[in-house]
This record gives sequence, C-alpha cells and structure tokens, in this order.
Amino acid sequence: MNITYLKKELSQDPNRTLPNLYESDSSFPYHHLTPTEFEEITYFGIQQTIADKSYWYDFDEIILIGGVKDSGFDCQLRKNGVVSGLIQCKHSSKDNKCDVGVVARDIIKTLLYSIVNPELIPDVNKFTYYFLSSAGVSKEAAMLLGDFNKKILSDSRLQKWVNRIISNYSTVGELKNYESIKNTLDGLLKAISVKNIIIRDIDLILS
Repeated sequence: MNITYLKKELSQDPNRTLPNLYESDSSFPYHHLTPTEFEEITYFGIQQTIADKSYWYDFDEIILIGGVKDSGFDCQLRKNGVVSGLIQCKHSSKDNKCDVGVVARDIIKTLLYSIVNPELIPDVNKFTYYFLSSAGVSKEAAMLLGDFNKKILSDSRLQKWVNRIISNYSTVGELKNYESIKNTLDGLLKAISVKNIIIRDIDLILS
C-alpha cells in the first residue's frame, strides 16, 4: 500500500465549519461529522496549535494521511523533520465507545505495517502512538491504553488479533502469522509509547 502524505490549509476548505456546540452537549457533536471530517477537524486543530505555539506536545509538524488507509493511523507527527508519532482517529456514533479489540488491533496493525515498511517508525524508542475516539473508549480499552506495553504482551488474545490482521490485510500478508514475527513484534509492543487522547483535549483545541 502506498501512503499519500497531505499538507492542507484551512483556506482550502472554505465551506467546512466546525460543528456547533449545543448548550445541552458537554462536547462538540462529532457524531454529526463523517469519519473524514473528524480526521480533518483533528488535523486542522493540531495544525493550528503548532502554527500558534510552534509545537503540539513535542511535535512541530503534522501530516494528514490521504488515499486508502488500512495501516491503523490517520495523521503523522514529526519533530525536526523526523517521524516521531502517529494519530489514529476513530469516528463512531455518540454512544458507541471503541472496545478493547478495536483499539488493540489498530495499534497492532500499525506495528505490523512498520515491520513491512520500517521508515514508518524510524525509532520505536522515540515514538508515540496516539489513539483518539470521537465517542471515547470502553473501560477495558482505557486500561489497555493506560498500561499498554505490559498489558498487551500478557493478553491471551494477542496471537488471535495478530493472525486476524495478517489474514485480512494484504499489505501485511507477507508476515504469514504471529509465530513467524513474534520476536520482532513483541519488541515493538514492549517499546512503543501509546497514549489515549480524550475528546475534551480536542474540544479545548477547537474552542
């Protein structure tokens, strides 16, 4: 799979507006957006933060991923020109929180893709994967994200998740199965930094 990296400006979408914040809502009604609009809102919000403050966390550049995306992320984060992070934006209906399987498989999918394409994660020890869900995540998923490196390696479902991804996505099909890449993948799972972006953080950026 070829990844298309996009740099967009807000002026390119003159008709695109933020969702209104209803008085009865505690957050922007992201469920009224399409998945693509949710990705773009996140991208533009962080891009504006970088323009205003020169950084978002430790990053000074954000790139929106274009084209068909099945690698488990939507935005690439860079620091001094070096790829140092990714953001996965998951859009769903208002009360449909992402469960642990969805969260785990998206992260695993990205790491599998990085085995096939090492330039995606140049240095896993200096790399952060951010997970953002418009409706939030389940309690079990939040626990996984809170202590990812330890919990994922001890989860009995790991092998099933890995084999399911390899079987379903041709971009990583050459990896065959979990056992054939266990040492490499386990090393990545143990080293990568994973963080959960709560939707209120995006609200603050957009407000």
